[in-house]
Amino acid sequence: MLMLSAVSACGSAGDQDPIVVSVASSQTDVFETITPMVEATAGGRPIDLNFGGSTTLINQVNTGAPVDIIIVADQIAADAIDSTVNDQVVVADNHLVAIASPDVSVDELADLDDELIVIACDPSVPCGRLTEAWFDEAQTTVEIDSLEQNVRQVRARVESGEADVGFVYEADAQDLDRAVVALTAPPEVMSQSIAVRLTDDDAVAEAFTQLVAAARSANGLHP
Repeated sequence: MLMLSAVSACGSAGDQDPIVVSVASSQTDVFETITPMVEATAGGRPIDLNFGGSTTLINQVNTGAPVDIIIVADQIAADAIDSTVNDQVVVADNHLVAIASPDVSVDELADLDDELIVIACDPSVPCGRLTEAWFDEAQTTVEIDSLEQNVRQVRARVESGEADVGFVYEADAQDLDRAVVALTAPPEVMSQSIAVRLTDDDAVAEAFTQLVAAARSANGLHP
């Protein structure tokens, strides 16, 4: 079932159907910040946000969920969308880091030994694919103890102390509660989040344009 987390502007949006925007977990903070501003100017239509892993969101779209815009964490995910694509734009560069409990000291991937609980995203989702690319680039094998479905799950388990080290996007390593950035992937290990418009509707197109511009700015990309 498609679960929606509504972000609605104050005032009367009336009984207009909301614009449904599904957002990959890695862009949660960005879209929670920018959506109320866009919602106030995007033709008066309310915007509902639906957060989850890219693969989960795509499965929802491909099985008929009423989604107008979807933001996924890499081009492979965007290419897996079966619905008609009206437009797609890069909204973020995704760089990978390893976060760790404060008492864990690692200087390179080879330090992640069997004594540590190391977790990552499943290789079927974008953050997992990027983690594997990092291992390949480093020509290193890392024993992963648990595979999660999105980066927010990885971050939460490291912060809670359930895991010693986890691989997440740099954007997800901001404002860590009880974890630190231990390792940073080389620059060439990078993916891009893609915003995809699925509905040919004037209000959706306007909201898409504004969301893309705001997301790119928030993520440090030039217009």
